[in-house]
Amino acid sequence: MRKGFKEFQNCLYEYLSELKKSFTEGSLIKIFGSVILKNGAILRATNKFHGRPWFSNIAVAMNNEELSKYQSDKGICYAQTLLITEVNVPNESLFHLVLVQWYDYRFDQNSDLYDCPLLKLVECCIESLLSNPDIIKNFIYKYQFLQSDGETLYSEQYSGNWWKNAKASIRPEAHILSIILYSDATTIDSLGKSSLHPIYISLGNIRTWRRNKEDAKQLLGYLPILSANNEGQTSRFKRLAHETFHNSLKFLLDPLFDEDGIDFKINNKNIWFFPRISTVIGDWPEACTFSLTFKLANSNYPCHFCQTHRNDLTSIRKDCIIIRNKENMQEYYNNGSAESIGLEQVYNYFWTIPNIDIYAATVPDRMHYLDLGLFRYQIEYTKELLGKSLEDKMNRRIAIIPRHPGLKIFAKGV
Repeated sequence: MRKGFKEFQNCLYEYLSELKKSFTEGSLIKIFGSVILKNGAILRATNKFHGRPWFSNIAVAMNNEELSKYQSDKGICYAQTLLITEVNVPNESLFHLVLVQWYDYRFDQNSDLYDCPLLKLVECCIESLLSNPDIIKNFIYKYQFLQSDGETLYSEQYSGNWWKNAKASIRPEAHILSIILYSDATTIDSLGKSSLHPIYISLGNIRTWRRNKEDAKQLLGYLPILSANNEGQTSRFKRLAHETFHNSLKFLLDPLFDEDGIDFKINNKNIWFFPRISTVIGDWPEACTFSLTFKLANSNYPCHFCQTHRNDLTSIRKDCIIIRNKENMQEYYNNGSAESIGLEQVYNYFWTIPNIDIYAATVPDRMHYLDLGLFRYQIEYTKELLGKSLEDKMNRRIAIIPRHPGLKIFAKGV
């Protein structure tokens, strides 16, 4: 806070100088931990909000007259609020100033690039995971082909086809670092008026049983939540919300995807990795946000995974399923007809990332998958796909699994 206030003083003197004003005796500066904007949104800059720091992310529309001086995202620059103030100079009008830390932009009159520490946060999260000795004991570096009785076995991520294909796309002496993301917007008060949108990171290289422990996950950050009084239902506001979400992910994750990979230190040795996002975990609204499909329950194409019309969901056949993928979704986007397939006409950040099909990578979390009953419907659907003979074969295999306390199996078959 002291460092932030010192920077603010320098900015304030420069600002007043440009206005040909001076900071005279009797001037007062009031510092706020939070303020409510005209549109009802809450802007925060505090070290202690329910015991944790909260510095709001903001999108800044740059002045059109000076826009050519900046490298921006279609006229928008992104920043994090550090200090919120009210300045009262004698004989002058009261005014408000906010000190921000820019995420990443270049001012052409100054060749320095202003880097936000959050850009390096993702690497810090990974380094924290890789510094845990117990995690490293259960950390897998290479793809493993597993087979039994002539049949291919799939267990952990490192035995799957995604890992095999991702590994084939990088240098043979390097390793895949499988990135797992999890996000879920959450209300943080009993009245439901305040919300946060945390995003967490874990690694698919860690064996599943070890990855399920609390210390195998890291909080990556909080994604911005836009709000407006009377614009919440307009297409322009919805588009801005989608663009802000994906631009925020871009700023958080882009440092990982250097074309030469990244070195991480494990047991005092530098290991060469190519980070790749393997899985995005979330509920259905989160899946829609990541894949940019319509969230409306009555959408004609409500599934983020396939292009099945909602009238056909109850009588779906395997040979009728058309899977969404980067190629066919980009084609709809480029033709300007994305909405005809239940897709927002917004460019998806994940189309730029190697080795990920965001539509297949987005999977439901355990709470929505098991605890809320989605699993039962998938079992029925899977049985129909398998047919009677394969279902009986699966039941025989389940029957010979040794019993163990806490292990839940289908005692009477699926």
